[in-house]
Amino acid sequence: MLALLSVLALAAVSAVSANDCRTDAPKAWLANVVAFDPDHQLYHNDTTDYFVHAHMAYDENIQAKRTIEMAVVGNDKPELLDVLELFDRKEAYVVNIRAKTCQKFDIKYPFIPVSPPQFANFTGMTTIGVAGLDGIDLKQYEARDEKAGVALYQTYTARDCIPVRHDFISDDTGFHYAQLSDVLVGIPDRTVFDIPEVCRK
Repeated sequence: MLALLSVLALAAVSAVSANDCRTDAPKAWLANVVAFDPDHQLYHNDTTDYFVHAHMAYDENIQAKRTIEMAVVGNDKPELLDVLELFDRKEAYVVNIRAKTCQKFDIKYPFIPVSPPQFANFTGMTTIGVAGLDGIDLKQYEARDEKAGVALYQTYTARDCIPVRHDFISDDTGFHYAQLSDVLVGIPDRTVFDIPEVCRK
């Protein structure tokens, strides 16, 4: 029985290992995202530079991100924000949903794709749960992007290259953690990347 399980697990891994997430990862999706900067996190202390729980629309092809997020920056009170980042225009719009105010910012940081770059190194596979049974096989990649000044460590489902983790270390801002769940491939409503109405007044 153990031998049979081993063979089944090996067959399952072989079937999914043919995917290469450097070419097969989706470029546009919706997802729930938890992100934070644990660089200054203290043990048993909630102090951190930022913590975000968000729903994100992401399109790598046009370098755009839109998040509806509950954000905590430093020790400030949580804020409900609508954040649109248009990297091709180097513009960001931040709407405070409760206050109904908008601020426009110039983007001075690089767009960091969630899909692995072509020069990323495949570092191996791991399984959440029981391998070959109810487990989920994952692929892991890492890369150093000198132009963006970041080191990337990214994790995807092995079967469909759906992003699961997007971590990076920035030369300027340190370590950033992001975990994705409930990913829906594609953007059903393209107006999600339109500038919010309150910002056009």
